[in-house]
Parts: sequence; structure tokens; C-alpha cells
Amino acid sequence: MSPLLPNSYLEASQWIELSKLAERAKSLLPVSPGQEWVPTIQTTQGAPFQQHVQDVLQSYRKSHSQHQEQILSALAGFFGEGQFPQLQPPVVFWLKAMWRSVHIFACSVIVKRDGKLTTIIPFPNAAVEQVAVWFCIERWMQRGLQEFASQVAHAPADPLTDSPTQGLN
Repeated sequence: MSPLLPNSYLEASQWIELSKLAERAKSLLPVSPGQEWVPTIQTTQGAPFQQHVQDVLQSYRKSHSQHQEQILSALAGFFGEGQFPQLQPPVVFWLKAMWRSVHIFACSVIVKRDGKLTTIIPFPNAAVEQVAVWFCIERWMQRGLQEFASQVAHAPADPLTDSPTQGLN
């Protein structure tokens, strides 16, 4: 083992639980194959790529803000009753993106070591559901939406379908 690696790894069970909560939430959202709603992106023709990234972020922020109250209401329903209320397609899109962000982050701090899923990142001193709320509201608004828009700008094919757990199973 490399002397550069830490000596003590932590059990990753709460990070795994957060990841599973995000997957469960995504699985409860309606699916309409071939009819998924996506935000309209206003771009500047012929602009440099960096401008394209900014255009995507600006378009996504505008779309997200138009649906923010419905998104928060849907999250309240999920955390309060364990299910989502009836949702409009734009809200479904944003919730999928948000839960994908939670899932990716949780999986990104987990590594397989000696056949076990471990981490060196301590889980916050809060219930998994409280941490999920923080990710869906605070982190999403400050970092997650920006990261998602950047991913779309760089690889627009289908940013809601990749699997961050690949190699951890």
C-alpha cells in the first residue's frame, strides 16, 4: 500500500444510504420515453465554446428559477410523505437532475478497498434525509446546477442517464 494513502478508512454506509435514497427518489419520478422535457437553450451563433457553456448555464438558471416553487413543493412531498405529488414535465426534469447530482456526489466519495466500500470523507453529523435536503437545496443552487449545465454543454447527448456507480458493484 502506498504511504501516501491514509491509514484509516471509514465505513461508507451512510454515503451508500444517501446514494440509494437518491436512486429511489429518481425511480419514483414519472418516465416518458421519447417525450422527456428539456429546457430551451438560448445560444449565440458562432460564439466561442466558453460562451456556449455560459449560455447553457444562463438558460438553465432561468428555467430552474421559473419552476423553483414547484420543485421545493415536490421535495417537501417526497420528504414528508415518501412520494412526489403530480408533477409537470419541467419539474420532473429538474428533480431528476438534482437527484442525479446527489447520487454522483455520494458515489464519488466511496472507494472499494479490500473488497469493502469505504471512504475517508466523514458523513455529516445529521440524518441521511437531512443531508439529502441540504444537497437538493443548498448545494444544488450553489454548485450542482452549474456542474450539471457544464456537463450538458460538454456532452449534450443525455446527461441524465450515466451511472456513477460503475465499478463499485
